[in-house]
Amino acid sequence: MKNISIESKTVYGLKVRTSNSNEQELTTAKIGDLWKVFYKRIFMNIEQPSMAYGVYTNYESDYNGEYDIVAAVESPADKSELSIVDLQAGNYLLFENQGQMPDAIIEAWQEIWAYFSDKDCEHTRAYQTDFETYTDDKSVKIYIGIK
Repeated sequence: MKNISIESKTVYGLKVRTSNSNEQELTTAKIGDLWKVFYKRIFMNIEQPSMAYGVYTNYESDYNGEYDIVAAVESPADKSELSIVDLQAGNYLLFENQGQMPDAIIEAWQEIWAYFSDKDCEHTRAYQTDFETYTDDKSVKIYIGIK
């Protein structure tokens, strides 16, 4: 884990609203389908190499509430039907993991939840903008906004 500062950036993609409890049930989970549609409809149609972003924003409250997730890229060929989301400038904690997807992402999020649940945690989540980046099919970087 590293503490880093991020500049603002705009990305474009497909959005769904969900919650962590919804993602635990097959009948209410939306994130997996979001990524399938994103890769087929958007990511395969942009110039490669390119980076995919998973942006978490519009938090209802904290990790227990609803939030928007946007599967996004910086420069899609056609922005007309895509959601626009800004990665907010600020301080973030960077968590990294490698391995088989989506297991590597799930493991990284488990580490994040454990870190912020620790009574001795020195950071407080901002619940403004968090995001994931994928530079290949075996590595993820997760940026968690902090106060």
